Amino acid sequence: MSCRACSSDWFLAKLGRCRQCILLNTLLLVIGLIALWLADNQTPVYRWMALFVTVAAALLLSAHLIMALYYRLNGDLK
Repeated sequence: MSCRACSSDWFLAKLGRCRQCILLNTLLLVIGLIALWLADNQTPVYRWMALFVTVAAALLLSAHLIMALYYRLNGDLK
């Protein structure tokens, strides 16, 4: 990735600091929602896969947004 926070090896150091990571995660969430919407007439395996991707992307985006808010409130933007 292009920023210093993304070059770090520690996962928690990356949360909420990189706009590119947050945008990619938002894109993953939108793709998961589209896959979930299109999986209505598919087999149950595809529906579970789409649900898993959507929930995982939503949880990761929530973690990014919570940490971004935390850094913004504490003034620790690095």
